[in-house]
Amino acid sequence: MAVISERSVEIAFDTSALPDCQEISHHEFLSSFLTDQALTDLSLLGNDGQVVRANRLVLAARSKVFRSMLLGEFAEARKDVIPLNYKGCVLQAILEYILTDSAELLRKGALLCRSDEDEEENNNTNITPSPSHDDDDDHNPFERVKTLVSLMGAAIYFNLPLLCEKVFQHLAHCLKKEPSLSFAVLEAYKQEAPAIPTQLKNLAMSKLSTNIETLDEKCGVSLLSASSLEEILKDNTIQADEQNLFELVLQWAEHEDNDNDNHHHDRSLAASEMIQHHVRLDWIDPEYLSTTVSESNLVSQKSLLEAFKLQALAAKKQHNVVFRRRRCQPVWNSTLTEMSTAGEMRGVDMLQYPSMSSGVHRWTMEVVKDVTFTWLGVALPSKPLDLHKWLGKQDAGWAYGSNGAACHQTDTYNCVHPKFKEGSRVTMTLNLLANNEEKNGTLSASVDGGEEFILFDNLRAQLVPGQEDCGFVPAVSNRAPAKIRLIDIERLC
Repeated sequence: MAVISERSVEIAFDTSALPDCQEISHHEFLSSFLTDQALTDLSLLGNDGQVVRANRLVLAARSKVFRSMLLGEFAEARKDVIPLNYKGCVLQAILEYILTDSAELLRKGALLCRSDEDEEENNNTNITPSPSHDDDDDHNPFERVKTLVSLMGAAIYFNLPLLCEKVFQHLAHCLKKEPSLSFAVLEAYKQEAPAIPTQLKNLAMSKLSTNIETLDEKCGVSLLSASSLEEILKDNTIQADEQNLFELVLQWAEHEDNDNDNHHHDRSLAASEMIQHHVRLDWIDPEYLSTTVSESNLVSQKSLLEAFKLQALAAKKQHNVVFRRRRCQPVWNSTLTEMSTAGEMRGVDMLQYPSMSSGVHRWTMEVVKDVTFTWLGVALPSKPLDLHKWLGKQDAGWAYGSNGAACHQTDTYNCVHPKFKEGSRVTMTLNLLANNEEKNGTLSASVDGGEEFILFDNLRAQLVPGQEDCGFVPAVSNRAPAKIRLIDIERLC
């Protein structure tokens, strides 16, 4: 007779035999604190008058601040209505996060610039949204960003660091997709400071400094206070020409406020002051100066005359002046543009760029016109350097040729590296990290997106500690009519 083990038999329990058997899930249990008023015992009163019902034990269990406030010796522990200096929608988001690790306000913030993958992930998130009292801001992305920044401050106040990090990541994602929202983030930071970490301000300023010329819309500039706009203009790292900065101030000054009769007058005065102190009018095209700038009534005739005078003197001295100069825009010494042109003799042309003595730097150049051999590399201006001689033969030069040779203080070609030609794009990487001990500083290259290879090593040994301006700069060595265009350059770390 076969023996059936008890472990092989699964016995089902029939719950229908129990009277009125209905048990809610863990998710439904948490959501009930958002939707069932019978489970609440106090009201959080926002500074906009909105009331958020909550359970003090639930709040105290998640937040040490709420625990001290509601269960300690503070006066709030004996009150049923707790006024807090945040909008009701922010307090609602705090409550939702405490219960669910998410919030409807966060999801709305992400929708500012959400990708299809983000939307699909949100659809798969089984969190019951609470009733929204902030629908008026749903179609105003700038107000929504300001509310998110306020939520970040509230998360810090109530000691919810993971919520603070979530809000920051949402805002970083938004600014990556829509850099124009940086205006709103910067102004919201100003209003909430010092409660908000400076990391958020640095993020907004970084996006503005690198994108301000190419923003699809600058309507967000009207949100700025005068002090915030002035901080942008004073930023020496901003990559924009002075004409673009003037247009930014002009747009700010022309913003209308129907509720304030003196608004336009006050902004015009502030704009005139900022232009006078922070915008180089002589770097703006004279035709634009004589039309748009003059007609704006933001610049005095005396200041315009001074700008024209400086431009005329520069034109007389240089015979070929570039008026729309860019801040922090690297240009070649030979042309003051991104295009390097060579003379009849093979000499050295260096990039006007801060000397590189540490970190990792990368730049890309396009060979627009090649004559015989094109040479790309770096120079060390702190050493004796003859600009009229070939770069690769000098002690202060390291050159990589289109023939595949890498030369330093030699005229012997050892063509072991990939070659490049007219139309090629060559990316060079200078690694001067202190932890790169094996090679002690390298210059590498790749051609047209190919594999990177090392050209020179032991470059850190060339640097003299403590010597001012001792660092490498990008350089080329060619003969007319060769032309090299700088595509981009950046410091990676």
